[in-house]
Amino acid sequence: MAVDFNTASEQGGGAAPIPDGSVVIVCADIREPKAGKQGTVNPLFCAADSGYEFLDFEFTVLSTRFKDRKIWQNFMLHYNKPATENSSKAISISMKTLRAIVEAHRKISPKDSSPTATKARIINDFSDIRSMVFPIEVGCEWSKPNRDGKRYLNNTIKRIITPDDERFEKVFAHPEGCLVSDKPLPPEPTAAETSPKPAWVKEEPKKEEPKQAEIPGVKAANKPAWVK
Repeated sequence: MAVDFNTASEQGGGAAPIPDGSVVIVCADIREPKAGKQGTVNPLFCAADSGYEFLDFEFTVLSTRFKDRKIWQNFMLHYNKPATENSSKAISISMKTLRAIVEAHRKISPKDSSPTATKARIINDFSDIRSMVFPIEVGCEWSKPNRDGKRYLNNTIKRIITPDDERFEKVFAHPEGCLVSDKPLPPEPTAAETSPKPAWVKEEPKKEEPKQAEIPGVKAANKPAWVK
């Protein structure tokens, strides 16, 4: 039986990333952990070998111009090893971002401390965030090189746009549901450059290298009396 491909659309060339700094409307979903990778404190948490337990989010863009684009981001919410300064910062940043998602979806100002707003910030479970709709400011970051040395430019969530931001009303009022930035895409890093570390990662102080002929932890031998 003949198959007519004339009615099928042409192969696409791939969609370019959303420009850095653009504001789009997204819908949140949480991806289930893979078998053997479940966390210990919540069935939705994924466990990493590093000790972090996180929610694996998938955000689908609803704005007409970039409709159905996907943005993936993990939010660290538990650390199953002794707490460190970095793990505490990572969890704090994740909780702040998830709070902003709830506020944006439920149209609460972050500065509103009324009983109504306070109650609206409470959810029954992290699964309540599924299907929440809210605007975000988009970022663009180059991935680390893969096995073939190739990098890919990925969209990230730079900031959740809450009702106290003037862009909140503008993006919902826009016919396409987006405010597109005119910023150029970031250039691909060179081989010598490394990807920027997350804000919560503290740079370790550089250890002073021992001088030549000095062995750390070993005392120098006493010199014979005849050595000047």
